[in-house]
Amino acid sequence: MKNTMEKDKRRNESIQHYNDYHKAWSISFKYSSYIMKQINSDDLYNICFTNYYQYMQELKTNKLNMNNKNYVQIWDTMLNTVKKGEKINMAIRMLHQTNIQRKN
Repeated sequence: MKNTMEKDKRRNESIQHYNDYHKAWSISFKYSSYIMKQINSDDLYNICFTNYYQYMQELKTNKLNMNNKNYVQIWDTMLNTVKKGEKINMAIRMLHQTNIQRKN
């Protein structure tokens, strides 16, 4: 007799992982959209960091995994570019484009 309970457990874990992954990308898209709306602002540096911390807080609130996940790494990359002060608009656009592609 096959162990259907174990199989169901693995299936449920897989579904939960899938849902969490897409929820995290959806949240990331929401915050990158906020930044895109203000991309021509003079205070873009602070806007980026504020939205990053709000994004991280929402991930934490929803108990989503934040360790070594690509939906967090793209934000880290964008922030590193913003800190350097080079091609900020392009980094933000790249973040947003990635979110558009991944949220679906």
